[in-house]
Amino acid sequence: MKRNICFAILLSIIIVHIGCKKDENNPIAPTVVASEVWGFISSNDSANHSEQTLEKKSDGSVAVNGTWYFVYQGSTVQCSISSGTAIIADTVISMTTQGTANDPSAPTGYQSSAFTSNVTGIAHNGKSSGTWSLTFSTYGWPSMLQGTYTATRKSGSGITK
Repeated sequence: MKRNICFAILLSIIIVHIGCKKDENNPIAPTVVASEVWGFISSNDSANHSEQTLEKKSDGSVAVNGTWYFVYQGSTVQCSISSGTAIIADTVISMTTQGTANDPSAPTGYQSSAFTSNVTGIAHNGKSSGTWSLTFSTYGWPSMLQGTYTATRKSGSGITK
């Protein structure tokens, strides 16, 4: 009987140790701890606008997603962000995003292009201003567009000051 109890205790310890061991090949993904939604107006023209969401993760990183709209040669171009990051230091904000731009009025074969955007500015008390640039990778698209922006935090908190 004593032998069975000792065996059961030993077996329980082994099962607990193995069952609770961290799986090094399957790390836990960071979770969202704060979120802010910002509305951007580019170059004082409301036709050139963006709504972007910043999500601060439990690992300290800040992801960016959203959509830019701008008018180019009379056509509204939609730039959908597929990935992006922000770096925020005190009131300075810097964002880099990538995605796909679509211009339905462009000739067939030239209606979409990969893009990269860069935004640098100041964000404080729910307001932001600075500069932006968009670069495109497809022949026939402009190599770069750039300008200034103003932005207002529409909702959320915990990321910018």
